[in-house]
Amino acid sequence: MLLQLNFYIVIAGLAAYFIRGLLAIRRKDYSTHMDSMIGAFVLTGVAASARLIYFLYYVFIGTIPISPIWLLITSSILYFKLFLIYGLAGRFKQNWKMIAIQFGLILLMYASLPWPSK
Repeated sequence: MLLQLNFYIVIAGLAAYFIRGLLAIRRKDYSTHMDSMIGAFVLTGVAASARLIYFLYYVFIGTIPISPIWLLITSSILYFKLFLIYGLAGRFKQNWKMIAIQFGLILLMYASLPWPSK
């Protein structure tokens, strides 16, 4: 359940980035539009990377990890890509709110939902 909700947050983040990008085009703020499209691209990569990590874990170990700690660590590391991309582009200051909202949602989700026993 936690893994599914994590991917729902990714989808909600994609929608938020697309809406933000469309609103930026209407305001003729093209740098914000590009930031939004880069954010959406990175979130798509987050979803693909998570699937790849779980596939490789299954291939090498033989089971899929269900531990919430594993899910929390994996999603936190993958969301760190947003920090990295915007930091390297020098656009972190303009995009910190979107990153903080998504990261906060993930931490809130893991703190409030019941964790599976194994």
